[in-house]
Amino acid sequence: MNGPNPTSGWRGQERGSQLLEFAIAVPVLLLLVVGIWDLGAGFATKQKLTNAAREAVRMLTSSPNVNCDPSVASTCPSDPVVAAVNTVVNYLDNDGLNASCLLSATPTSTSSSTGVEYEWKYSCNQIVLDINHGATIGSTAMTAVTLTYPTTWTKGQLLPAPVPATISTEVQMENLAP
Repeated sequence: MNGPNPTSGWRGQERGSQLLEFAIAVPVLLLLVVGIWDLGAGFATKQKLTNAAREAVRMLTSSPNVNCDPSVASTCPSDPVVAAVNTVVNYLDNDGLNASCLLSATPTSTSSSTGVEYEWKYSCNQIVLDINHGATIGSTAMTAVTLTYPTTWTKGQLLPAPVPATISTEVQMENLAP
């Protein structure tokens, strides 16, 4: 007989093409799943950073002793900036993001020409906490807290592409205390 053999014939070729399609589809699906995982983890980290910054801003906007020079301890009897840093560190540590190095970081501070408004910047291990008590929107005095945290993307290990290495957030709120 010259006809197709029912045990090999066309079925053997279909089986080989299915294996080839599977081999092509698996890496694409794996990359898609890892991308979704990374996107979710990045979004969760962004939310944690935003919540920590929001707590710090809430504390600072209602505190009357924010405009003091942190380098002169006598002018800051109960320094709300240090309390805000502690709040950020505690919040992030409770959420599984290690930011304890901020507690030992020495802040750099700047003041305006009037010497009333200050900005403090804490930085360590690519974590940056920037507290700006002199921010303004129009004529409204604001406090702004910017928090940047390093991250590692799984996608960066699979595909070499430009992916940001940090996640950053900024929260602003109107100052309630003079």
